[in-house]
Amino acid sequence: MTSLAQIKNWTKCFPFDEGELEIILRCHASLSKEKEGGSFLNTLAHSFPYVFFFLPNDEMEIRTSVVEEYILPQGFGGKFKKAIFPVEGIENEEEEIEKLINGVANCCRREPKDSLGVIFDCCCDEAGLADPGDLIDLCYRITVAAEILVSKHMDEKRTKALSKELIPLHGLKRSLSEKAIDGSKVKKFDFLEWATATAPYIYACLPTFTHNLIFHGKSTKLHHEESFVNPELLDSSNIFTSLDPSLLFGICCMAPKLGGKVS
Repeated sequence: MTSLAQIKNWTKCFPFDEGELEIILRCHASLSKEKEGGSFLNTLAHSFPYVFFFLPNDEMEIRTSVVEEYILPQGFGGKFKKAIFPVEGIENEEEEIEKLINGVANCCRREPKDSLGVIFDCCCDEAGLADPGDLIDLCYRITVAAEILVSKHMDEKRTKALSKELIPLHGLKRSLSEKAIDGSKVKKFDFLEWATATAPYIYACLPTFTHNLIFHGKSTKLHHEESFVNPELLDSSNIFTSLDPSLLFGICCMAPKLGGKVS
C-alpha cells in the first residue's frame, strides 16, 4: 500500500501532482490484475476514477477497442507497454510504480525528445531501427486516436472506415527518409534530430494521446505545450485544392497554432 508521504515525495521527483499520481497508481494496480493478453490501453483508460461519468456505460471500452483495432497499427498496445512500463525482472512494487510514472512522464510531461523517443520505441525493430513511413504513419494515427478518445460523439462506422483511407503523407515520409541508412531505416538519434529541425511539433501527438487516454483531458495541468489538434479543412481553396489532409497534417507539425479548422 503506497503511503501519502510517498506520493508527496514523488511529486518532488516527477512532473505530476498528487491527484495525477493517484490516477497513475490506479493504473498500476489495474495492470497488476490484468490478465495475460489483456488490452494495455483499455486498462489505462479505465483507471480514471470518473471514466463512466465522462463516457457512460461501456463507451470508453468501445472507443479503445475501435482505436486499437482500426486506427493504431497492429500490436501498438504491446509495444507501447514495453516502451513505458519495462518491468521484466523487477519484483519490487515501488520500483514498478516508479517505472510507470517515469514512462507516463516521458510521454506527456517532459521534453519533446522524450515523447519522440517513446514514439520511436513503438516502431523500431530489435536492431533499434525504424521505417520512416511507419514513424510518420504512427504519429498521424496517434492524433486521430487521441481525438476519438475524448470526442463528444463517435461515429463508429465512420471511424472504422478510416482504417481503409490511407493517408499518403509523402512529404514528411520523403523528408525523413533522407536520414535513412541506405535509404531504408532510421536510427533514433536521426529521427529525433529530424523532428526537432523539420517537424518540431510532431511529438505533441503523444502527449495529447496520453493525456486523453489516462487523464481524459481532465488533469489539473496540461503538458508544457498545447494539445495537438488535427487540422480540419472546411473547404478547398487556391492553396488547399482538395480535402486530402496530408499537407495540412505536415503544416500542423510545425507549430501548435496551425491545427484546428482551416477554410
